[in-house]
Amino acid sequence: MKCANILLEKRNMKTLNSIDEYHKVFGFPIKEYYRRLGFDFEKESYEDLANEWAKYYDRFSADCMLCDGVYETVSDISGLGIKQVVISMQEICRLNLFLERFGIRKYFDEVIGLDNIYAETKINIAKKWLEHCGCEYNIISVGDTEHDFYMAKELGIDCVLVCGGHQAKETLLKCGGVVIDNISDLIKRDII
Repeated sequence: MKCANILLEKRNMKTLNSIDEYHKVFGFPIKEYYRRLGFDFEKESYEDLANEWAKYYDRFSADCMLCDGVYETVSDISGLGIKQVVISMQEICRLNLFLERFGIRKYFDEVIGLDNIYAETKINIAKKWLEHCGCEYNIISVGDTEHDFYMAKELGIDCVLVCGGHQAKETLLKCGGVVIDNISDLIKRDII
């Protein structure tokens, strides 16, 4: 939200006033999210805007923390012998940096991200992973956006959506799947 507001302020556009407002406008693909914020790609390119956003994101992400319960949950799941894979719309180098910085990379068997910063979709990389994973067990996707739900649906796998991320609980509930308030509920509610 901070990065978006800086971009908006620099262009004398209306900024986001609350996390609720951010939750209402955020979505994928990111290009459409920018349009909903009011950016006009006839006036400037999406690629230039995304690159500018990435510079601010790199600067401010150092202040970010893991959501409550993430470290313990991924550690506990790993302790159960369950394979964990990250599939993200984050650019792969940044993704690995964040996972290392937070001390959780060691809990993931695979980390799959994009080769660019444009966050269009992760469905294709998820399909490719699924085709080659050789998984013999149930797969559960855990995410925090509608896109995560639609990706899981496209792949034919179960999905659990976690509140506290990019979209409001009300938005996640509209998907019609399982929605939990905290990632630790994966263990507490015997979802995993």
